[in-house]
Amino acid sequence: MVSGAEENNPFAPAQPPSAAMDTNPLASPNSSDDDAPPPAGVLHAAAPASAPPAPPAPPAPVLAPGVFPSSVLQTIDIRHHVPITLDLHAGNCAQWRRFFFTIVGMFGVRDHLVAPAAPRRRDPEWVMVDHCIVHWLYATISPELLDAVMQPDDTADILWGAIEEIFRANQLSRAVYIDAEYHAVVQGDLTVMQYFARLKTFTDQLRDLGQSVGDTQQLFHMLRGLGRQYHGAVPHLTARNPLPTLLQARSFLLLEEHRAE
Repeated sequence: MVSGAEENNPFAPAQPPSAAMDTNPLASPNSSDDDAPPPAGVLHAAAPASAPPAPPAPPAPVLAPGVFPSSVLQTIDIRHHVPITLDLHAGNCAQWRRFFFTIVGMFGVRDHLVAPAAPRRRDPEWVMVDHCIVHWLYATISPELLDAVMQPDDTADILWGAIEEIFRANQLSRAVYIDAEYHAVVQGDLTVMQYFARLKTFTDQLRDLGQSVGDTQQLFHMLRGLGRQYHGAVPHLTARNPLPTLLQARSFLLLEEHRAE
C-alpha cells in the first residue's frame, strides 16, 4: 500500500530527465547526432578521401668546407684561368700543371685529381663536379694529346693519371735529350728575363722527369751562358761568400741591364 501511494502521490519529486533518458533505448547521454542512425531511406555519405602523403624531399648534397658547387663550376671559362695549352712538343708541362693545380685548389676540388673517391661516385653532386673538371682538362690540352688520352668513361683522376703517364713515359731517355738542350742554351740576343725564362723551362721539364737541377748548378750554368756584355759580372757574383742564389743573381743582372740601357 505504501509503495502504491508513493507512485500516485502528486507531491512526490519529479523524476529527473536523465533517468527518463536512461529508460529510452534509442537515446543515450553519451550519444551524439553523428552517432545516431540515419533515417530510413537515407544513404550514408561517403567519407572524404584523405590525400596521399607527399614523398620526402631528397636530402641536399653535403659539400666539404671550401668546395664550390657544380652550379658555380659550370659557369667558369677555364681558358681565363689556364691560358696555356698543354702540348707534347711545347715543353710547357710544368707551367700547365701549375696553372691547373692552382685553379682546382682555388675551388676546393683538388681531391678529384689526386685522391680516387669511388664510393662517392654515386653522389650526383660529386659526379657533376667531376664532369666539370674533365671538361676543363679536355679544353686545356692539345688535340693530339686529347686523342691519346680520351676515354668514354673518363673521370678526373683517371684522365689526370693518363696525362701524367704520357709525360713521364721513358723518363730517362727524354731527360737525356732535354738536359743536352739545357746545356746548349746561351743568352745571345735575349734579355736577362728572356734568358732566365728559357733556362727555367728546361729545369722545370727536368724536374718533372725526376732529374731536378740544384740551385748552385743552375747558377753556374747561367753564368757560363751569359752574353759578352755581362762577363764583368761573373767574377763579382762568384766572389761572394756564400754564393748568391739564382734569384739574387738575376736581380743583380737586371740592375746591370737597366744601368746599361
